[in-house]
Amino acid sequence: MLTDAFYSEKALLANIKSPTELVVGTIRMLQATATPHRTILGAMSLMEQTFFNPPTVAGWDGGLNWINTATLLVRYNLANGLTSSRGGPVATFDPNRLLQGANLTTAEQVVDHLLRLFGPLPVSGKARQSLIDYLNSEGAFTLNPQTIDRQVRGLIHLIMTLPEYQLN
Repeated sequence: MLTDAFYSEKALLANIKSPTELVVGTIRMLQATATPHRTILGAMSLMEQTFFNPPTVAGWDGGLNWINTATLLVRYNLANGLTSSRGGPVATFDPNRLLQGANLTTAEQVVDHLLRLFGPLPVSGKARQSLIDYLNSEGAFTLNPQTIDRQVRGLIHLIMTLPEYQLN
């Protein structure tokens, strides 16, 4: 796995995350505590990957089969559910943990930090600016508990709905 070929531009972000990779990777990335709740398991089934029940002995087809209008909506709704959870039965997520140790004072720094953390995700300049504009949408950006609880959670949700986040 240390060969340069695994990290070339052609290899990076070349595959669509399976539902398992998306769910487990997201929970780990968020440093969330989660339980195998029927909400998560149900979302996995709606994304067409039911645990221990592949469609054939060969497993799941994967690739572009993971993305269609229905499964993409489930991916986005799951991202919303995980990022807006404040101690529910499915997952507990504290955005402060993702910002610890980083000396972040501007919206640009927060966006860049989270894009690195969740990927790194090579987003276009326009997408990056949209994320920055989101953080600045309520006036002068200040990283305080209210901003972290509302806007940083929202920013993380937006990052998780980016096309780049759906890829490995």
